[in-house]
Amino acid sequence: MPSPPRILGDGSTVLQQNDGPDDVACAVAFRRVGDVTEFADGDGTIDTNAEFQTTINLPGEIMVVNAINWCGTLRSNIIGCAPVPGNSMVVVRIGANEGILWSHELGHNRGLNHRPDANVV
Repeated sequence: MPSPPRILGDGSTVLQQNDGPDDVACAVAFRRVGDVTEFADGDGTIDTNAEFQTTINLPGEIMVVNAINWCGTLRSNIIGCAPVPGNSMVVVRIGANEGILWSHELGHNRGLNHRPDANVV
């Protein structure tokens, strides 16, 4: 799986490119500030709003968990969840395209909802 520095580089590249007529290239670059740490609260799975709130209120901005089954509602196989707006996100390691996932969740943190025509929940 990609390392966090690789994920940040991939996420920067995704946001710096204009991928089509409805897209805008953004002059941004992700970088890590502070140490990568582990947390041991819970069982590594987000199943309720209370677990989500507890996790996103932990120190740090990106919490990597084993599974997300709650993001606004109970569903299975969610790979990322972030408050709109907010200051942190919860993600699952997926191997490929993690830079896209982390960039997507950062968009939610910055106040962006899904586009009405997007095939994403």
